[in-house]
Amino acid sequence: MGKFKEKSNWVEWESHYENSIPNVDLAAFSSADWQHPYFKRLKIYSKEAERVLEFGSGKGHISFSLKRLRPSITTFLLDYSLTAVRFSKKVHHYFGLQANFINGSFLELPFRSNSFDIVHGNTVLEHVIDTRQALSELSRVIRPGGYLIATVPNRNRHIDGHDIYKFIHRIGYVSSSFKIQELENLYESVGLIPVDIFGQGLTYFFPSYPLRIGLIILKNWFLQGRPIRIQGIRHRKASQDEVPQELTAKQILKKLLKLPISLADHIWGSVQSKINAWANHNEILPPKIMITVGLVGQKL
Repeated sequence: MGKFKEKSNWVEWESHYENSIPNVDLAAFSSADWQHPYFKRLKIYSKEAERVLEFGSGKGHISFSLKRLRPSITTFLLDYSLTAVRFSKKVHHYFGLQANFINGSFLELPFRSNSFDIVHGNTVLEHVIDTRQALSELSRVIRPGGYLIATVPNRNRHIDGHDIYKFIHRIGYVSSSFKIQELENLYESVGLIPVDIFGQGLTYFFPSYPLRIGLIILKNWFLQGRPIRIQGIRHRKASQDEVPQELTAKQILKKLLKLPISLADHIWGSVQSKINAWANHNEILPPKIMITVGLVGQKL
């Protein structure tokens, strides 16, 4: 996959899995919450499915849950991270479940056309530059009458959600957001007719975000050599010899604000989880105001 510009994303994810997977307790691995909007759609549209492909399967939780719900389905898990694929295989083996595991890219699927009843991926499509190319390849392997289920970050959420998270944590990382109409147009351009729209999560914002954003902006200004006025004192960009390397915005935040901000984030995080669980289970709010949007498309 070296020819794809998204390679840096896959390298980052590989590192993430290498660090997080050793801490996972296999015995505690549980099935999905089938009241969650994404899982609910997967349950509905898989009633008569025989072959199902998950692209960007990660640790394999979604396909694992589907296999436990519908043992007769032949499931395929594809991820570019070899560490994630190996872990998924380990989880399935631990619970005595059969599945097919593929280490590869969903931009070049190693399957014949019209191979699957359902292809699905939860917040994966945003990690490629050419979304239409990805959708075209995914549509290719879906049989006529089959479904694509995918979710992406909602571009309507400017002040919270995905875009602000990316600004704080992943500048330069390939990750896009979409409006519902834009996603519908992309589906239709590759022969997929939108049949179901849904949303996930009502809020994704933490008390530390405004401070982090402010520090990032200040740090960028200093790096550009632009003067900043703080409390009446005019500052300039200092040379490397004048300012110790450890005095970065990130480390200042850790030293001065880490404890109270971390506590505030933790408390609000618990509240936020309950709000999102309520919103996901009830689905009474319009998808366009949710953190992520999902679309089910049927192949002609």
